[in-house]
Amino acid sequence: MRTKHFLIGLSLMLPLIVSAQQKETFKLDKSNLLIKGTSSLHDWEMEAKDVTCFTATEFENNELKAFESINFVCKSNSLKSDHSMMDDKAHDALKAKKHPNIMFKLDASSIKNNSSDKFDGTLNGTLSLSGVSKKINVPVSGIMNSNNQFEAKGSLKLKMSDYNIDAPTAMFGTITTGDVITIEYDFIFTKTESQVLSENN
Repeated sequence: MRTKHFLIGLSLMLPLIVSAQQKETFKLDKSNLLIKGTSSLHDWEMEAKDVTCFTATEFENNELKAFESINFVCKSNSLKSDHSMMDDKAHDALKAKKHPNIMFKLDASSIKNNSSDKFDGTLNGTLSLSGVSKKINVPVSGIMNSNNQFEAKGSLKLKMSDYNIDAPTAMFGTITTGDVITIEYDFIFTKTESQVLSENN
């Protein structure tokens, strides 16, 4: 009898549990992605101009609880600075003609909520850059602007040599760039009805 009552109670509660959990798809609406580095002459900065990203997320009681998938693509030759010569050298170093896309694909996420509209955590995934793919951990913090939009941002450091990238030089090698670069991102995502995240999904 107790088992029967338990099953009846569970059947009544299940719709409430399911309704509290929602899966939503968001697309990148606004992007600010910077790559910063150093050189023997001065620091340098490039901005990614062509970036696309889709993410499937899990919400519970209107709080973002997890990223279930992220498919990010940046065109290598869309990285631009204030100097065209630097752009050409950077694109050559990235082997942009052979490997036109910089990609990140999520494996898992660890997200915690600091309040009803804020979150932070780590995105664990694979970054493919210049023909080399490596596992990385990406810090993320964000804020829910509304039920249909959220902002996510963070920064991380990478070594170009880890991706077989030769640090660009200039002036016959008298100007050299440092191996470590810093990637800073500030993205705004908007809800979309599309369920197609990527051909790699």
